[in-house]
Order: sequence, then C-alpha cells, then structure tokens
Amino acid sequence: MPRLSINPATTMPSDFPTDVRAYSAAGFRAMELWLAKVERYMEAGHSLAEVATLLKDHGLHIPAACAQGSLLLTEGEVLRTAQDELRRRLETMAATDCPVLIVVAAPLPTPLPRPAAPLYDRVAAELAVACDIARPFGVSLALEFIKGPRLPGTPLSAQELAVKSGRANAGVLFDTFHFYAGFSKLEDLGGLDGKRVLLVHVNDAPGALPREALTDKDRVFLGEGGFPLPAIFQGLRRAGYAGYYSIELFNDDVWAQDPFAVARRAYQNMTEQVGPDEA
Repeated sequence: MPRLSINPATTMPSDFPTDVRAYSAAGFRAMELWLAKVERYMEAGHSLAEVATLLKDHGLHIPAACAQGSLLLTEGEVLRTAQDELRRRLETMAATDCPVLIVVAAPLPTPLPRPAAPLYDRVAAELAVACDIARPFGVSLALEFIKGPRLPGTPLSAQELAVKSGRANAGVLFDTFHFYAGFSKLEDLGGLDGKRVLLVHVNDAPGALPREALTDKDRVFLGEGGFPLPAIFQGLRRAGYAGYYSIELFNDDVWAQDPFAVARRAYQNMTEQVGPDEA
C-alpha cells in the first residue's frame, strides 16, 4: 500500500501555515516542504523551532523538500551562492527531520558538446560535491529529470548520474508529468532501480493535447487526463519502489480555489487513484 503526500505547489498562493492546516484537515499525514514558503514564513519573524512545532502539532511528516537549483552546470559566484543557499536549507531540513532534498535538472548547453560523455561526467562530479555537503545533515539528494532539453531529461539518465556520482545519498525524483510528457518510454521503467527513487511526484494532463505541447500549467488531478498512470505505478512497484507518492499541480484553476477544498480533493483523488494511505 502507498504512502501519500502533497507538494505545496498544489496550493501555491497560500502560505506555509495555511498549507499545514489545510493538509492536516484533509487527512494527509505527510507534506513536502516548499522551501520558498518556509523561508517567507521565517522572514516574517518565525523561527525554525516554530516551523517544526507547527508541523508536529498537525501530525505531518516531511518526506522531502522542494527544491534546489543552480548546483549543476554552473560555476563561479552562481555556484557559490547556490551552495551557500543549500547549506542554509539543510539546516531547515535537519530541524524538521526531512531526509530528502530535490535538486532540479540543468538546461542542456547549446550547442551540445560532442562527445557528450564528459558533460555527464561533470554533472555526476557536481552532484557528488552537493551530496557531500548534504551528508552531515543526514540528507539525500533526489535528482529531478525534466522533460525537454534538460540534463537529466529522463529517469534512466538521472539514475545513471546518481550512480556515477559514487554517493550513497544520491537518488532520483520521479515525476509522472516529466516522465510521460518527455523523452521517456514505459519500457524505461524496467531499467529503474526502485531503491534509487527517493520520491514520486504524481499528476495527470489532458490526453487531447500533444505531449510535446504540455506545460506544467496543464497538470490536473489523477485520472482526469490521459497519462497511463496504472501502468506507471505498476512499473514503479515492480522496480521495487515503496516510498511516498506526492501530488504536485501547477494549475491556475486549482490555485484559484480555497486551499482547504483543494487539499480535500487531492487527498480523496490520491486515495482513489493510488490507494489508501498506509503512512
């Protein structure tokens, strides 16, 4: 049976404490941290201890935090700034017992160097550096593949980079949107090691739209689009994945609704489409 979570992007206009209250009231026992929301809450005068207490008082476990960019294929001041931000965010994660930080893919450089292998070697080495920064905090890094000309752009590429990094705390963030709207194929699930998958983001998108035309804003609730979600979930289970499934939507129509109503709908939708929560 699955464990269910929700990503606060699904209720993006609401603030951190509203998210916490809405998700708990809906029945969720886990939520991701949207780090920008937590940081705004702290900038308003709240402490890390208050962040942790709010989550504890509402019975919410934190399986992952979202997200850190600019760690891959950057250099100089941009990279140093991202690494400093990473260290600050790791303190937030330690205070909330959050074990996984999502690291987003980098744009592929143009023109793409040939051969491309040294580019992938570089990214694996940069991921290793970030993993070394995260290790003392007890945090693993989940490399997110993103559809389109990104590095990585598929789950198998993300997995290869995690393995090549040589770090035990390197893994993969799997997102059904980026999987099915991108370069991946259902057969790719057969090459996935479920133990390397640290979190799964779930969502759907309209089947009437060409997959290459889909954008994040087209994400809808599970079963309301055309993704072959049962086949994807079955493939993940066969690969050995037994972690959290977390719904993540960027839909303007959803954002315009009351966050408590959205959270209730999200929990019911996930229970019906993924299965009852065993968390």
